[in-house]
Amino acid sequence: MIIASHKKINKLFFFNFITVPPTLTTQPTDKAVIESTVATFHCNATGRPVPKITWTKDGKTVSTESTLSFVADRNHSGEYWCSADNGLNTTANASAYLDVLCKCEFFMDTPKVTVSR
Repeated sequence: MIIASHKKINKLFFFNFITVPPTLTTQPTDKAVIESTVATFHCNATGRPVPKITWTKDGKTVSTESTLSFVADRNHSGEYWCSADNGLNTTANASAYLDVLCKCEFFMDTPKVTVSR
């Protein structure tokens, strides 16, 4: 509680310092996409202070946005982790697996057919 006083103004200020650990409200789900198409994961959290979202893959940060979206390549297959942290010594985590499928194109040689009479 803080009391501010001025000649004609007396005000009482209350500051609400309630903290709430992070909780995931949207968690990523496993996906399978064809290479060269867009893969998108979503992760949202609530808490107080407002949690910061971090996406990691193989221990490396790949994004700090709530939505992770990129054009998938074969080497992007793997587990993606979403972490929500607001500095309260509790981190909310969830993961999803991305399977990037080969974009296969098959070409067949058409045999030459000769008809003789």
